[in-house]
Amino acid sequence: MKTKTLLMLGLILIAGCTNQAPKPMTDAEKETIKNEVKKEFNAMVEACNKVDVGVFKYFLDSPDFMAAGLTE
Repeated sequence: MKTKTLLMLGLILIAGCTNQAPKPMTDAEKETIKNEVKKEFNAMVEACNKVDVGVFKYFLDSPDFMAAGLTE
């Protein structure tokens, strides 16, 4: 009997603690997140551009590369 009572009490406490509504974000927090995402995205794009230059350097004059570039 005690085990069932403690189990029910534990389930009620867990359900009550995990069912809280999230706090709304302020405009300053939103802007901070946007700036961080933009900064990381730009860093990833720059890294991809550096890798692409090294990979495509050998194929720039090939006719296959020209045909692939025209289909995109």
